[in-house]
Amino acid sequence: MTDTMEDMASALEASDNYKVLRRVQPGRCVQPHDGSPTRRAIILDCETTGLDPKGNSDYAGDEIIELGLLPVDFTDDYRIVRVGPGYQSFRQPRKSISAKIEALTGITNAMVEGHDIDFDQAAQLVDDADWIIAHNARFDRRFAEILHPETFTSKPWACSWTQLDWPESGSGRLGYLVNAAGLFSAHHRALDDCHALLELLARPLSLGGVPALGHLIETAQKPVVRLWAQGAPFEKKDLLKARGYRWNTGDDGGPRAWFTDIEEGREDAEITFLRAAIFGPDWNARRSLITAYDRFSDRC
Repeated sequence: MTDTMEDMASALEASDNYKVLRRVQPGRCVQPHDGSPTRRAIILDCETTGLDPKGNSDYAGDEIIELGLLPVDFTDDYRIVRVGPGYQSFRQPRKSISAKIEALTGITNAMVEGHDIDFDQAAQLVDDADWIIAHNARFDRRFAEILHPETFTSKPWACSWTQLDWPESGSGRLGYLVNAAGLFSAHHRALDDCHALLELLARPLSLGGVPALGHLIETAQKPVVRLWAQGAPFEKKDLLKARGYRWNTGDDGGPRAWFTDIEEGREDAEITFLRAAIFGPDWNARRSLITAYDRFSDRC
């Protein structure tokens, strides 16, 4: 039956009138292990009650309501040789999940009632890992570290959204990239999303090239220098945005300013640009060295 279905899919694909999506099959990307040394990554995904994990004096902050962790072993040439078993759990938050979040995530108050995360089990998985990978690490890391800092602050993190140059750029959202790769995930659950991301990471970014996982780890392990264009005139915002600068609201304790991350050793050229185009020759840059151990965290 499987061969028949695949023949039908191939026949449809041969026509310009159809595009076939195949279901993500957990573990399909695993290759035989030749005994060479391996490293381990944890692919992490979480669903939350909102976007703000810290809150303020009037609001306690949003919380994780589902966590998925998927351990992945890979070789020095970034072949996936072992996957799982993973961990997934719902978690009941302090306040009820809003109707908006229920519609967005598919997670209802009834689904999370009475559930909590087993942090002993989660910590055991993370402790054995060399990396934590999330598709939006700036989002996931902040929530995870507030929820359980002992587990999630001590490992280097990598972001498959911002630290990879996907050919199918689109919106960068995981669902878009999965569909662009000819795949779909049966359920929008945290662990299902981890398996979907792994399927993408196991594939080369270009024909015959290094798996996306390799590009991600090699990029993530390089330190960067964060430059703050603090005090930049408002009329210069479009110039900064066009150059890749992002706006920091100051809600995370950092400056309310535009900033960018530059590969270590190349920051002097960027400071020269900022002095010439934005601030003037006497401007002194605020800079800080960022590594994978604190990148995407509020500690930056």
